[in-house]
Amino acid sequence: MKFLNKNAYIQTAIFGSNFCSSAKKAFFLILRNIARIGAVTLVSEFVIIIGKVFIMAMTGGERAKRASEP
Repeated sequence: MKFLNKNAYIQTAIFGSNFCSSAKKAFFLILRNIARIGAVTLVSEFVIIIGKVFIMAMTGGERAKRASEP
């Protein structure tokens, strides 16, 4: 509901229509682009996971290197 309200307010601001018709337009806009939204969500989750693994590898490698030094 929060996501729909946000997009309805955006539609209202852009087109100057009332809230109910803007909410309807926003809902159908989201519905038409559901595949794109899903794809962007999957790609962003993948990038976040890769970033976390990269950070863990870089910090863990540095810690291991310091631990092996006398």
